[in-house]
Amino acid sequence: MTPADVDSVLAHLAETVAALPQVAVQLAEILDRSRDAHLLSMDSMSSTTDPDIGIDTARLHLDATRDPAVALYRGLDAARNQTAHISIAPHQDPGDEPTAPTSTPSYHRTEELDTHHHLGPDPRGPAR
Repeated sequence: MTPADVDSVLAHLAETVAALPQVAVQLAEILDRSRDAHLLSMDSMSSTTDPDIGIDTARLHLDATRDPAVALYRGLDAARNQTAHISIAPHQDPGDEPTAPTSTPSYHRTEELDTHHHLGPDPRGPAR
């Protein structure tokens, strides 16, 4: 793999991870709505016998994924911001004329690396 390939993988991973907080919220809302739409019960393989407790517990776990997902997105995006600017050149034998490096075929981000991370809402989107 080249740095451009890594950049592409990082871009896809960051995009996928950026969606996780919204997905978690939507799944939690679906669970809540299921209380009114269905007659719920717990199977015998759970220590919880009340489906409302199961839903509330699942919601707590889903809510707890937001901050780690945001932090993971930021790490992937920061790594991608660095790899987007790496170019490659063929190896040179001693005595050969140097050649100019080629730029990576990936798109380049123009925004600056955010070194002051916060986990609150951001006008650029829910996962930044």
